[in-house]
Amino acid sequence: MVQARPGAEQVRYLFQDGWYPRVRIGKKRVRVPVLVTLGVCADGRRVVLDMRIAGEESEASWSEVLQSLVERHVGSPLLAVIDGNPGLHAALLTQWPKLAIQRCTNHKLWNLLAKARAHLREELAEDYRRMIYADSREAVETAHLGFLREWRLRCKAVVSSLEEAGEELSPSCSSLNRSGRRCAPPMPWKGSTRNSVAAPRPRLLCLARTPSYSCSLAS
Repeated sequence: MVQARPGAEQVRYLFQDGWYPRVRIGKKRVRVPVLVTLGVCADGRRVVLDMRIAGEESEASWSEVLQSLVERHVGSPLLAVIDGNPGLHAALLTQWPKLAIQRCTNHKLWNLLAKARAHLREELAEDYRRMIYADSREAVETAHLGFLREWRLRCKAVVSSLEEAGEELSPSCSSLNRSGRRCAPPMPWKGSTRNSVAAPRPRLLCLARTPSYSCSLAS
């Protein structure tokens, strides 16, 4: 298990996800869940707060991670960016009932692309990014309505998947502040083999400390 000290500044944003690398157990190579928690401090510095192997990606497993963060006094975050895992969602709201939660826009894009035919995916991705990265709250809402109208006619499964995320996906509700500026970007990285949509993995720098590790995430 790897843990990092966030420093004097409290963590403002959390990025949490389950990573499934292949490991050798006996004579077999199997995927095991690694629970990863990244944090963004008040000064914009990104740190790896926790990384641990778990038996499964469940509410109980994520609750242990969150309890560890509380015991290390990282503060009460303003926003958590997660995928659609229900166990993680439940654990976060149990620990911090007033915490704002945003669904990772990159995860949702993968979900949408899986619902569409191959010849539609490039156009779908462009429409989605135009909606997600709009410059203002009003622009997001306009693009969102246009996306629903367009893709309800072309692929209903895409619209159903988008609506499943609800308001937790919409930047107008959770990741844009009153000035219209984005509060938190999509999840920084994910160990994935989806080469067509996955962003390049940032370089991970770790400096050993006793008794734990101090880690920083460099773009």
